[in-house]
Amino acid sequence: MDANVSFTGNLGTDVEMKIGEGWRGARFRVAHTPRVMRQGEWVDATTTWLSVHVYGRLADNCAASLRKGDPVVVSGRLRTRNWIDDEGSHEQLIVVASNVGPDLSRVSAVCCRPEKRAEAPLGDDRVLSCQEPNDMSGDEMEDDAEVIDDGVHAVAS
Repeated sequence: MDANVSFTGNLGTDVEMKIGEGWRGARFRVAHTPRVMRQGEWVDATTTWLSVHVYGRLADNCAASLRKGDPVVVSGRLRTRNWIDDEGSHEQLIVVASNVGPDLSRVSAVCCRPEKRAEAPLGDDRVLSCQEPNDMSGDEMEDDAEVIDDGVHAVAS
């Protein structure tokens, strides 16, 4: 049985892409800091850091779309990584994500689908071009919109 989790937070690192023989993957860290009421004031509680691993097309899309500080929603399977080194044995919780997206309660986003390719070489670093949605061209974007990538826009709230 899988332990499925979903959480929100901010990217604490940029997405680090890894490419091997026959696979593509990426990893990043997400910080979740809840706000709590203490003595009549809202304060930050303890930050929880989660390591996230993504593979395939999701890794490509995360690397092209996400930057350190972005608010995200992540869902996936909880896994444990164990290793031994000179300092002893270690254990780390990792989320192998099946879904990653912008946290729309904290930022606006306009998404587009990349062009479909019959076959994409694994080492192909080119970002695929996107068609902007018909109802929102670059000229009609809000003044505070930021172009993140071809056809992908974010508007801070």
